[in-house]
Amino acid sequence: MNIYGRHTFFVFIFLLSMAVGMAQPRHYDGIDVSHYQGVIDWKQVKQDSLIQFVYIKATEGKTFRDPRYKRNIREARKQGLKVGSYHFFHMSSSAREQFNNYKKMVKKSEQDLIPMIDVELACSKKRGCFLDNYNAGNEKHREAMVKRLRELADLMEEYYGCRPIIYCPLPSYGSIIKGNFDDYPLYVGNYRDKKVKIKNCYIWQYSSNGCVRGISSENNNPKVCDIAAFYNGCRLADITIGTTKTPNEKKAAKLRRSSAKPKVPRKSEGTKSKHSS
Repeated sequence: MNIYGRHTFFVFIFLLSMAVGMAQPRHYDGIDVSHYQGVIDWKQVKQDSLIQFVYIKATEGKTFRDPRYKRNIREARKQGLKVGSYHFFHMSSSAREQFNNYKKMVKKSEQDLIPMIDVELACSKKRGCFLDNYNAGNEKHREAMVKRLRELADLMEEYYGCRPIIYCPLPSYGSIIKGNFDDYPLYVGNYRDKKVKIKNCYIWQYSSNGCVRGISSENNNPKVCDIAAFYNGCRLADITIGTTKTPNEKKAAKLRRSSAKPKVPRKSEGTKSKHSS
């Protein structure tokens, strides 16, 4: 290899390492997967000590059921991974129809994590942000989206006994979620910023190009998946069924703890504190 060839080679290695570094920062806590990841070797996934949670796609709209869902959740649980199931939200069918689809696929006994609703708008400069034929820029359409999403969330909470977490990229958050679901835990997709300035963000999905052992195509070429990290001090217990608290409940608990602290008697009450002279 001549000097020009070596130079080209080292530039390529440098750019490749930069790309890998940008795609997958050092820390992550969990992943979400669907049939797009192909056949997953869950035994290998389990060997990644960083992974605390896995969300698996179950359903979409009123009829679609992920063809790999049953295998994925069975094999992931067999390895002892904490798993939850998500539904891809649509406006082309009612909340009840979508809930019935999800309920038939997602068994209570197989869930470690609270349910998740995936709300994603298709956005472009020309058309704006849409969900099916509903334009988020149209006030009536936006109100209809919020209403249907809340109906679905209520049905899930009633049946599974816990409030679902809502997945939302930034366009979905700004158009539908913000101001309407502030008392819900959020799983925010944001690949461009260094921080997420959303108080009820429990999980930050910061990359869609994560490389995790065990997720590869049949010819062993690497496949990517979404990777995410806990945010705003949240932990696994905050998304685990039976131990979760909503943002408002967490705030109330903090207030109760502060009010439960013993008060130091004032001098006028006839008792000195240990700090008084």
